[in-house]
Amino acid sequence: AAAGRAVGRVGLTGAGTRRRWRGTGAERFIGDADVVLTPTLMRPPPAAVRWGRRGFVRNFVANTSYAGLCPPWNLAGWPAMSVPAGTHSGGTPIGAQFVARAGREALLLGLAAQIEAARPWPLSPPA
Repeated sequence: AAAGRAVGRVGLTGAGTRRRWRGTGAERFIGDADVVLTPTLMRPPPAAVRWGRRGFVRNFVANTSYAGLCPPWNLAGWPAMSVPAGTHSGGTPIGAQFVARAGREALLLGLAAQIEAARPWPLSPPA
């Protein structure tokens, strides 16, 4: 709850934030494309540590430093999906994130079906 109040105090919540991001950031980023491809993660994830032991700020920094390409689309309210795209040299799964404009969920689901048909996804995690 304290984290939510802190986010609200610095103005990162509300319809105005979503509207600004859609109108300035998201629209510019996607341009004329139907779908945008980004890595799901920007680097391998950090070692697992209990969230309660790290504290909010350390968890926030850890998450945004490796998963910073996912939250902007949640904020915009635009659909995004991550599909399997191989494995890192250390065996960690790699994901490819696809993003489309609001209301284009069917486009993403159709794309996922095409990708899976062309290269079926593993049914079990890597060893």
